[in-house]
Amino acid sequence: MNRMYSSTALWIALFGAFVLIIGCVPQKKFNEVALLKDQAEIENEQMKRRIKLNEEAITRLSQAEEEYKALQIEHRKLQGSFASLQREYDDCQERYKNLLEQNKTILSATNEEKQGLLEELTRQQLLVDEKQRELMRMESALDEREQKLRDLTALIDSQNERLSALRRSVSDALLGFSDTDLTVEEKNGRVYVTLSQNLLFPKGSRKVDKKGEDALAKLGQVMANNTDIRINVEGHTDSDGSADLNWDLSVNRATTVAKILINNGVSPQQVTASGRAYYDPVAPNDTEENKSLNRRTEIILSPRLEELMDIIKG
Repeated sequence: MNRMYSSTALWIALFGAFVLIIGCVPQKKFNEVALLKDQAEIENEQMKRRIKLNEEAITRLSQAEEEYKALQIEHRKLQGSFASLQREYDDCQERYKNLLEQNKTILSATNEEKQGLLEELTRQQLLVDEKQRELMRMESALDEREQKLRDLTALIDSQNERLSALRRSVSDALLGFSDTDLTVEEKNGRVYVTLSQNLLFPKGSRKVDKKGEDALAKLGQVMANNTDIRINVEGHTDSDGSADLNWDLSVNRATTVAKILINNGVSPQQVTASGRAYYDPVAPNDTEENKSLNRRTEIILSPRLEELMDIIKG
């Protein structure tokens, strides 16, 4: 992101120098350039907000997973405590039965012995009653935890099934494209659609060719019917050229892909576009073959997490 900001600052500085040098340029041309600059700044701010929203969504998902694991651990502890309390309760019941048997001898015992036995019997009865109340509280707490775990498990299973169905729909829509140019993969609770540079862009360009537009149009038609899915478009490059140029290229390509998806029915509120330059490679940049793997655009499809967070907070 710092690279993107420095690139924008450099553009603005160059723009200022350009204005000083060509002061004689007609006012209309000057206004057009100024408009382009303003649009670039607006798009940059929108991109930063969308990236922040995507990072927050990922953080919430990680927190949800940690909470789910913690609930499982607490559930096992409660089961252990419940079993221990059940044994104590059974022991109290057994002692209480023994006292009832002893009570049969009270009639023949002295008044002092009778009083002592009655007091012990009362004490044991109170202890049994308290253990029974505690056992009921533990049963209620255990039931609540079990229900929460069941709800979380059902929702996670439902989301996984939803993602699997989405992956199948995307794969079916993109049949006919080469595996070397386009792959669809489900991992870490998301669906990754990876498109090679060869499918989308001429080398060094941000303009999508006809075959790439066809693929994105088909994907857009599928995603237009899945408004509950977040879409993050990431541009990636190889290590050739400067960092600044690669940052600009990756951001511009991601933005171009996002606009094509929106033009094919995807809601703008679903989409975030970002560039990663050459800082997230899938292979070492040591051969031309590996570099071609790194020159890619990834479209990451993620479920919304609001319902999952409501269950955890509840």
